[in-house]
Amino acid sequence: ALPSYTQQITRGKLMEAQSKLSDLRSQQERFFMDNRTYLATTGDCGIDGPAIVATSTMNGDASAAFDLSCSGTATTYIITATGRASKGMGGFVLTVNQTNAKSSAGPTGWTSASCWFVRKNGECS
Repeated sequence: ALPSYTQQITRGKLMEAQSKLSDLRSQQERFFMDNRTYLATTGDCGIDGPAIVATSTMNGDASAAFDLSCSGTATTYIITATGRASKGMGGFVLTVNQTNAKSSAGPTGWTSASCWFVRKNGECS
């Protein structure tokens, strides 16, 4: 019973990271529609204010299972969620880019996928 419970907790944390990545991708696309670039004048990803606050809040939240980051150019970007080892998510990395291409990598025993996985075997959400 305990392994099943642990797997459910892990899947929940993965789903939360996927939700945050989707939110940030939407913000990035809205910024592009308004500005015709993915970069803000600061040289950072052009995510609108509320999403930046949400990212900073999540990264500053000691209970969060993932850290979020964004890098890019005027025409490309990649948003990354990196799992925190202190929250049992070490080794997990999920990404999405401007073409909505998604990828997942996990610790030993997890199958990497060209999607956002939710199970060790690489099953996607």
